[in-house]
Amino acid sequence: MGKRLSSSNGAGKKVIDNWNLFTFNLKKKDETSYIFDVNFDGTEGICTIGLNDMNEIERVGLNMENFQKSLLEYNDPSLISLAERIMYELKTK
Repeated sequence: MGKRLSSSNGAGKKVIDNWNLFTFNLKKKDETSYIFDVNFDGTEGICTIGLNDMNEIERVGLNMENFQKSLLEYNDPSLISLAERIMYELKTK
């Protein structure tokens, strides 16, 4: 059985700690928001990243197909670190 994420605090950290199991593809973007199709060890989902006027990460959402509810940065602060890693990787592709 592979690794699974749950809709609870720490999902962002788990993704970062198992980065080799995570893929993302930019689906849509505008001036202040990014939407990614994501996959963590075979489980698909969506990650949204919102930026403020200073281009800093302000909002992050993660919703995987097995989640009971979407995770947001206020109930999983590790999603900010995940968003930073995604944006870094996106810029270096």
